[in-house]
Amino acid sequence: MHKDSRSLDKEYYEYYFKTLPNLDVLEKEKLEYNLIHSLKLELRKRDPEKMNPEELKKINANSVRYERVFEDSIWVRGIRKQMQYIKFKEFMFVIVYEKYYCFISYEMNPARYIQEPYQVQLIFKKDSAFNSTTLPQP
Repeated sequence: MHKDSRSLDKEYYEYYFKTLPNLDVLEKEKLEYNLIHSLKLELRKRDPEKMNPEELKKINANSVRYERVFEDSIWVRGIRKQMQYIKFKEFMFVIVYEKYYCFISYEMNPARYIQEPYQVQLIFKKDSAFNSTTLPQP
């Protein structure tokens, strides 16, 4: 038996707290992973011409903006009124990359669990020859 055995439990206890991960950083990383992963999947489906693998690599935490949105917001109520098929959940976010705006909802906290979204609604102005002031030649 070690003569200073009483100090090992203290040392173990202190070491435990030194090795705990920073939960704020972990939660932010999980949230960003979930949001960006969901956005990339939706972009790949909805705009495959522009969203090639090289373009998708450019989407990261530094190139997007995101914010959690709440049901009591006047803007979210407007979204509900206009897009009645959207089912609201407790965890809802809007993530923006360039011209792409994406509403994503989750059933559980995406900052705690890696998961698939409950619902995703992507909107963007798609480039079209019919959007210009002069029509293309037939």
